Amino acid sequence: MRSGFTNLRYISWGERIYGKKPVLATSRGVWEFQFILGGMAKPTTANEHLSGSLSPVLYVFHPDSVHGWSDEPAGVSEVFVLHFREVPDELAMFVNPSKHASVPLSQEKLDMILPRLSQLKSSEELYTVRVSLLIQKLLIEMTDLAVGQREESHFLINSTDKVDRTLHWMLQNIHHGPTVEMAARAVGVSPTHLRRLFVDAGRLSPKAELIRLKMESAKRGLQEGWTQQYVADYLGYSDVSTFARAFRKECGIPPGDWIKSNRLGR
Repeated sequence: MRSGFTNLRYISWGERIYGKKPVLATSRGVWEFQFILGGMAKPTTANEHLSGSLSPVLYVFHPDSVHGWSDEPAGVSEVFVLHFREVPDELAMFVNPSKHASVPLSQEKLDMILPRLSQLKSSEELYTVRVSLLIQKLLIEMTDLAVGQREESHFLINSTDKVDRTLHWMLQNIHHGPTVEMAARAVGVSPTHLRRLFVDAGRLSPKAELIRLKMESAKRGLQEGWTQQYVADYLGYSDVSTFARAFRKECGIPPGDWIKSNRLGR
């Protein structure tokens, strides 16, 4: 992971009047952590205002989340906002782009997190080793809060989420020779159950989806000028011939012919 101060993209705190000056729903492209320490500020989507909370709460949003902020018409809320480029994998697997994590902050949790926030407020310079380590500690503690909330509420990932997460995991590990069994283990189900989830979601089988993702990656690699040998090695095929046969079976033409036709189409 990046150092604390290079990972942190934005930090702000203080009173906000989101009722009079709402923040429009948009994708920020970073991980957003927003503490609502006082007031009734609440997230919004493009189509709805989500419910707020009287108690202090931490909201965590995925980089692809489309959301804004609003409040009661005359409301004033105390907030602390941090944006990060990266978060621990444990959190990245938990927060769905179309949703968000909300963590009610008990007094015990506030006693743990407020000293970190106060230290950041009092820091005159972000670009020091001490502050960098403080930022990393805070990120780990916020991750612990969000993931801990999942465990305390017996959170269950629904079937659609598991399919989406499986496809995401396959794509992110496409160069490590992923298998359906490995993908099923990554999302916490058996291969048989994973196949049922894909059928219920109207998708191809996990094996067919994995092959599709491999071929999409192969095409992107060939477009970048990679050799067939390099693509075969990258995707975990034993040799070029095996890769070529798989490519032809899936795409209808040999990779060499696909390269030619793709060049002609430019």
